[in-house]
Amino acid sequence: INPSNSEALFETAVISYLKKSYADALTALKKAGAANPNDFKIFALAGEICYKTERYDEARAELKKALAINSTLADANYYLGRIFADSREYVEAISQFEKALEADPSRFDCLLALAGAYQAMENNEEAVRHYKRAVEISKNDPAAVIALGDLYFKLGDFDNAITLYRELKAKKAGDYETVLSKLSQCYFNKQMWYDVIETGNELLSLKPDDLETLFTVAEASEEGQNATQAENYLRKIIGFHPGNIEARLKLGALYARQKDHDAAIIQYKEALKINENRIDANLELGKLYKIKNFITEAIEQFRKISSLSPNSYDARFNLAVTLFENSLFEESREEFEKIIKMTPKQHAPYYYLGLINEEKGMMNEAISEYKAAIAQKHDYVEAHFKLADVYLKKMLTEEAISHYKEVIKYDEKNFEAHFKLGQAYRDKGMIEESVNANISVITHAPIDSPYAEKARQLIKPQTKTSFWKKF
Repeated sequence: INPSNSEALFETAVISYLKKSYADALTALKKAGAANPNDFKIFALAGEICYKTERYDEARAELKKALAINSTLADANYYLGRIFADSREYVEAISQFEKALEADPSRFDCLLALAGAYQAMENNEEAVRHYKRAVEISKNDPAAVIALGDLYFKLGDFDNAITLYRELKAKKAGDYETVLSKLSQCYFNKQMWYDVIETGNELLSLKPDDLETLFTVAEASEEGQNATQAENYLRKIIGFHPGNIEARLKLGALYARQKDHDAAIIQYKEALKINENRIDANLELGKLYKIKNFITEAIEQFRKISSLSPNSYDARFNLAVTLFENSLFEESREEFEKIIKMTPKQHAPYYYLGLINEEKGMMNEAISEYKAAIAQKHDYVEAHFKLADVYLKKMLTEEAISHYKEVIKYDEKNFEAHFKLGQAYRDKGMIEESVNANISVITHAPIDSPYAEKARQLIKPQTKTSFWKKF
């Protein structure tokens, strides 16, 4: 053993380490370790360098050598804990971090790592406790404060997170843009729209073209009922980032919600110039064409999406409904049958097939389709109603009564169902039940409704014969 030679080599290694010449440092440390294998600091530094250069197996071996010589080395325990944490061996990591803190209780970086290990194990109570200790020991070091704030944010404790981030903002401590961004996220989750916009504008004063911030303040503006301001932010995005399709889509959606369908169409067309195969843009454009009664264009759009994405339920359904609404029944039937093959558990396609069969006078087939719709959705009020109507037309009064009752079960205020139920009871000669049904019509229908007027006539105290003749 040559201690003086090992010390000289160690000093050379330290100089290389400080210069970040890690390969030279490790070469000197290897020689120093051979000269003095009992000097723990040689192996501790070698382990740290190996960790920082991602040579984890070598790091583990060197750190264990150091700890075998001296078990109270804060650095060695800390870096060994980091290796365990990186390997998701959190129990072992926590043990090493705690040993490091026993050796040096002032190590706030170790407290942060310990808190992070507890957080990874979802032991949030311990994580919060150790983050707080790190904040206290470091005297509000921004890294520790942000780590604690981030955990509060993850736990949904936005008030505590806001308090911490506001303190950093007031002191302009840490990365100011990061602090503002995190504060804005907290405000957004608290639906504090004015504060989101105010903080966002401060961020934009530092970085005017920041995409995430512009989108955030645009959404906050719309949520805060300021559509004009939202439009301005979205137009800023388009100005800074003309190829950003999301800004076009959001602006189109904003115009659509305002019923400015022409402006919305323009934006969706611009979006499709950026990506002509974008499914949602094509779909929304088709819906807008339909609203504008541009039926040929709407059908063309929906067919295009069905070609681009054959399994798109929305595209095929919108196509089928548009065809149905324009009396193209056989084409509509074909599309609904394709949808059922693709997604047999959807209720609406069966319902529309029932409507098509009714239009064609195929009442038994209509009954089958309405029943199929109800099998998929038991509280499908529209299907129950149409099924009851068909039964009433076929003079199957008991069945009609049963399904009008189902409508009322799920929609008690459906005065039309009460009226039809009264009609069915009348056909069965059940006068009292019919009168009660018409009383329900008067209770639920608007006072000037034709249904209410007829119901009032039907419950006038007249003889049974004149009573029904008046109806």
